[in-house]
Parts: sequence; structure tokens; C-alpha cells
Amino acid sequence: MKNLIYQNKILSIVVVILVAVGLYFIATGQDDVVKVANKAQNTPTTTSTQTTANKAATPSKTAVLNDGRCGLKVTYPVENSRVNFPLKVTGVIDNRSASKLGCAWNEINARAGTAQLFYFSGGVWQSNGIPVNILTSAGGTASTSAFSVNIDFLNAAVGLRSGAPMKITFIEQNSSVLRSLDMFDYYIYMK
Repeated sequence: MKNLIYQNKILSIVVVILVAVGLYFIATGQDDVVKVANKAQNTPTTTSTQTTANKAATPSKTAVLNDGRCGLKVTYPVENSRVNFPLKVTGVIDNRSASKLGCAWNEINARAGTAQLFYFSGGVWQSNGIPVNILTSAGGTASTSAFSVNIDFLNAAVGLRSGAPMKITFIEQNSSVLRSLDMFDYYIYMK
């Protein structure tokens, strides 16, 4: 009986320490914000914010979606900008240069894949629910079509501070199991 009481006390102490360490990382993970230059290839130089507590919040390689990577071009919002929610992401799928690019963004039945929002908190990227369909205007028959995605984020439940890093992960529509899907991260920040 004494052994069981002793084990419960040790377990309680370990849990308290783990909670304290977790709260420390959450509290300090986004306080230390600095500006850095965006060094993405073929992208105009802009500034963005990143947390210095964990470099994982910083894109190691910024996707060049604004230049039409594999035919997907985001027109709004501008990458690395601060955004409000609900957010309507818009863009164009243009596969006229597919042979030159060596890839194309698939579109099937007015859907071009999914977009999913992630936010950086507690030292890790966390999902904001389920992926949302990328809806297109052409239904897959034209070489170019507009797309839009509506993304909502209820910050009251999470409590992110202004400038907190976020990303939208775009995943191409699955049309074939013979090749891997194109996938891109598009970085934005909480306004």
C-alpha cells in the first residue's frame, strides 16, 4: 500500500513538471518575434515574422506558388502577409506550361485538391480541422481556371497572438496512383 502511494506521488510530480514545461514553451514560443527577409527564388523580397524559439516555424524553402508552381498560382493573399479570418484564398490553375514545367496541377470535376490550415503553437505545427476542397470554375476541361477556398479559423479557442505563423498546405487532386501528388506549403501570419 505504501508503495502505491509513493508511486502516485511521483507520478503527480512528473505530471506537474511536464505541464509547467509545456506552459513555459507555449508562453515563450511566440513572444520573441524578429523580422527576416524572404529569400525565395523568383519572388520579390518581402519581410515576414518568425519565432526564434523554434526555427520549424520558418519555411526552410518557401514554395514559389506565386510564380505558378505546377500550374497553381495563388493570387490572394500574398504569401507571408498578415491575414484575418474568415479567409478566401483565390488563384488560378494554368496548365498551359505543363510540358515546360514538367508537371501540372490536376483538376477533376471542378475540384483541384484540398487546402488545409495549420498554425504554429507550442513548438509544433497544429492542424485546424479537416482539409477544405479547392473549387474551380472550369470543371477540368479548360487549360486555365480560377479557384477559391474558404478557410475559417476561430482564434478565440486557440489564442494566437498577432504575427503568429500559419501555413496553408495545398494538396493536388488525386487522379492517378502512378505518381506522387504535388503538395505545397503557403506561409501566412495572423493579423
